[in-house]
Amino acid sequence: MAIDVGRTPSSAPDPLVRLSLRTRIIGRSGRRPRSRGTAPPKGSSRNIGNRTLAVCSGRICFNRKVQPPQLIWNGEPDSGSRAAALVADLQSHEPPAGVEVSLDGVRCRIELSTRSAWAFVTWTLSAMMIGIGLRGDYWLVLAFTPFMIAAAAMQTWGKVAVVIQDARLSVFEGVGSVGRRLRAPLSSIRRVEYVVKMHPRNGSSTTWIVIEHDGRDRKFGRYLSDEQIRFVIAFLLDAMRSVS
Repeated sequence: MAIDVGRTPSSAPDPLVRLSLRTRIIGRSGRRPRSRGTAPPKGSSRNIGNRTLAVCSGRICFNRKVQPPQLIWNGEPDSGSRAAALVADLQSHEPPAGVEVSLDGVRCRIELSTRSAWAFVTWTLSAMMIGIGLRGDYWLVLAFTPFMIAAAAMQTWGKVAVVIQDARLSVFEGVGSVGRRLRAPLSSIRRVEYVVKMHPRNGSSTTWIVIEHDGRDRKFGRYLSDEQIRFVIAFLLDAMRSVS
């Protein structure tokens, strides 16, 4: 974990402008954070070591003002205990592997790598599908090949970026600048759901996140690990509690 705290001249008109905090966390460093410079101004606080994120610039603030939207966990409505446990875990542990967290006083951003060891298998299956489709004139197999290639690309170079800024949520899921985007005011989100789909043939499962806003369900995160998904849900719940 590396923390770089800079200072602007004391003549800045807004004391919150003098807080410049940038945090980069990759995996589990296991080390306590180091800080330099002056303490945060009154009204702002930061404790990156135990993940108590309270960086206020008049636009974002992770605190405890209102109740978050409803949490659905694998089809079961949460009474509040699971949400509280997720947020407590967020504040007391380092992020899981493959997660970067950055704060700059105006926005909070987390970026999660979707790289997976299964990428080699997916690329191999994609090549086999192309070969079978071309040699045997199986156009149906060729029709599904782009979806397999897209999955392989996500498992090789993909990422999920979640940004909170100006009380708005922005989610990007894709490779480079190509992918799907979700944008919504935090106040419009009514439900956050952890979804698990079982695959009876091989006994495996796929998990993802569903967000309901303005009467629509939007899902993302199917290429994330279960630990990463739990981190994102806790991050969203913690952020949405600050909406007043």
